[in-house]
Amino acid sequence: MNKKKFTLIAGVLILAVLIAAAGCAVSPQQAINKTKKAMLDIESMHMNGKASTTTKYKGQDINAGLTFDGDFTGLNTMDKGNFSMENELTIGMGGISLLFGIDMRMIGDTLYIQASKLPGAIPFLKGKFAEIMTAIQGKWLKLDMTSLRQQSKMDEKALADLKSRITDEYMKSTLYNDIKVLEKEKIDDAPCYHYMVTIDKGKLSSFLEKVNNIKIEWMKKNSGDPEEIEKLEEDADKIKNRLTKTGDIVMELWIDEKDFYLRKLKTVITLAPSPAMEPMKVPVELTFANFNKPVTLVEPGDAKTLPEFIADVVKATGGKMPSIHFPFPKDKMPFDIDNAPIPDNFFQAPDKQGQTAL
Repeated sequence: MNKKKFTLIAGVLILAVLIAAAGCAVSPQQAINKTKKAMLDIESMHMNGKASTTTKYKGQDINAGLTFDGDFTGLNTMDKGNFSMENELTIGMGGISLLFGIDMRMIGDTLYIQASKLPGAIPFLKGKFAEIMTAIQGKWLKLDMTSLRQQSKMDEKALADLKSRITDEYMKSTLYNDIKVLEKEKIDDAPCYHYMVTIDKGKLSSFLEKVNNIKIEWMKKNSGDPEEIEKLEEDADKIKNRLTKTGDIVMELWIDEKDFYLRKLKTVITLAPSPAMEPMKVPVELTFANFNKPVTLVEPGDAKTLPEFIADVVKATGGKMPSIHFPFPKDKMPFDIDNAPIPDNFFQAPDKQGQTAL
């Protein structure tokens, strides 16, 4: 083979490789669209995250931090999702630091809750409440959520229609107005595309309104709860107001190059819990793993029903429970509380000042 012929063939091969590589390249917009679809199809995954903030309440600095770690399954269904989560909340105020640990498991129609960690002493909780804290720590409570889940267990065809309509709206929506390409990184050894995405609040507001309207129309068609329909109709007027109080929405995304799963997300959320508190900027970081891998959820063997749980607490605190005003009536509770030794005024409304009576 002469030199000219060799050079020509080599040049053609190099050009072919470059064209193929260009054809395989994924734009940021394509990567995000592929991620939207990939995450919708997930059946199970592991997620952990953290969030923290600092604000002021009546002149005092408040620091709060939350961490959570959990496994989720049934994510691609409308009403059969189960999970196991471990959560820790740290609150610091006035020189006091408090740590709360709450474990939760949803298995079938039963929700299990455990206060795994509670502060050894809380200055403003004394007497019976201190005894209650000691009595409930490490004890599993199980709540039958059948009634709540049955409210959502409508005709499977109707549920599939609702999911399909919301999914279609989500897939055709473009909620961002800017994407900045960052240097690629690895998350759990997986090479990832790395982007900084700015959400367009106008587009987000329009999308949320459309989803809200889809839900309202679907519920009216399928004889949904009138109270829930009324609430959705009221929410429609609040969507824009909520977003106007929110700062810029910027998200940092790490997207798996191979299967386009979202591996990591970082953003900052602005919250205004009450007029007495300054708006809070809350940095949030979420990491996702173990996509579509089997999830084993274990029912706690020593979990007690609510009547049994309260009876044990009453016994541990000397046979008396302090009076508490609960914010909604007994018949609105989503779990069985019959035969529980609860004080008569437990379900009374808060007083006029909105303070819970302790």
